[in-house]
Amino acid sequence: MNQKPAVPEGREFTELTIPRLRRLRELCDANGVRLILLVPPTLDSENAVSQMAAAAQAAGVDVSVPINPAMLSPKFYQPDGMHLNRDGAVLFTSALAKALPEKVMAHETLAAQK
Repeated sequence: MNQKPAVPEGREFTELTIPRLRRLRELCDANGVRLILLVPPTLDSENAVSQMAAAAQAAGVDVSVPINPAMLSPKFYQPDGMHLNRDGAVLFTSALAKALPEKVMAHETLAAQK
């Protein structure tokens, strides 16, 4: 029987994710690296994206969601619903190419003001 593994949600998700993100941020900070959590879309990721963004914010980690998963219909995914197909990858990569420089520039502007 092929079942999807249970994905933690709500409080369980928060309790697992925030400490891990904080630790990863601390490691990055200690090594002079800025952490940006990139959240890719999946077919059923609308709730997961908002949970991940909230957890990242609580952990003090920048998050990038270059494309809203609600904007991508099933035709942009491979049959597993997890991975983007060629057309979906083009949309995601284009959105990332626009969003990432904006996020980096915003960070550099804030750093220069300090």
